[in-house]
Amino acid sequence: MTQIITTDSVLPARRVGYWQAAVRATFGRGDCVSRAGPRFVGRMHSRVLGRLQCSLVDSVEQRVDRTPANIAADGADCFLLSLQREGRGCLTQLGRDAHLAPGDLVLYDTAVPYRLELPEKMQHVVLKIPRAALRERMASAESQLASRLDGRRLEARLLAAMLSTLTTADEELPAVTGELVGEQLLDLTVRLLAAVAGLRPTPLSETRSLLLSRIRFHVLAQLSDHTLSVASVAAAFGMTSRAVSALFADNGATLSRYIRAQRLERCRKALQEPALAGRSITAIAFANGFSDFAHFSRAFRRRYGASPREWRQGPRG
Repeated sequence: MTQIITTDSVLPARRVGYWQAAVRATFGRGDCVSRAGPRFVGRMHSRVLGRLQCSLVDSVEQRVDRTPANIAADGADCFLLSLQREGRGCLTQLGRDAHLAPGDLVLYDTAVPYRLELPEKMQHVVLKIPRAALRERMASAESQLASRLDGRRLEARLLAAMLSTLTTADEELPAVTGELVGEQLLDLTVRLLAAVAGLRPTPLSETRSLLLSRIRFHVLAQLSDHTLSVASVAAAFGMTSRAVSALFADNGATLSRYIRAQRLERCRKALQEPALAGRSITAIAFANGFSDFAHFSRAFRRRYGASPREWRQGPRG
């Protein structure tokens, strides 16, 4: 799913306020200011990729401050990876300054105050990553906060190429393809952070890590299958159920929980999709692999703090 936000049709006097609301809705609450005033111009092209979201931001100069008050107000808990495509910028967090030139990247944390200064017309891509998604692959990710990631590195160039393509293309991706691409972006991000820090991304061997990724991709492609289980995944890969379970246990998770979490997340997104407003909640649950509505409803409430019906009816940030 893609979304485009632009100030083109907004009255000049209201553009900065409109832009601040868009930034807050996309990345978390922050105070956005610009000397451009009524001359402010901005455009944002966002694409959801499974658990991740990538956004191309194109605007005149601005500064964004995420303060302790902002953090307390929205509780956003994710990492942001920013790729500077045009112009220069500086990200300040934890007393560190990352000065960014075109091609450079930087990782920052929405749970910690930061300032992002963009003193000239600029373009950057921001990848929004849930904390749990990054930490399951790299427990020490926080060690790389506000450190400039040199855009000349091969891993950085590969990541930049994918991010740029995804945020400049107009074509829609099927949901399953988007989820698979999101996982690949996450893997590339971890490889880059680990290479810079001189660390391995997980305690898994290279072979086991690749196998884990293949199993995750298989699961995402088969979520609608009610028979998807540890046993069926093991059979698809010529492994025993115990071996598959051990592979996930090495990474601090279980396959059953992963399957359930991905099904619930896909249902949550479907409940927010205007095009599916006429489809029943039961149909959405069954289309994503659940075979017992009562079980689905209980699991949904435990994970998101609201029933599926409440989630569909209530505004969500």
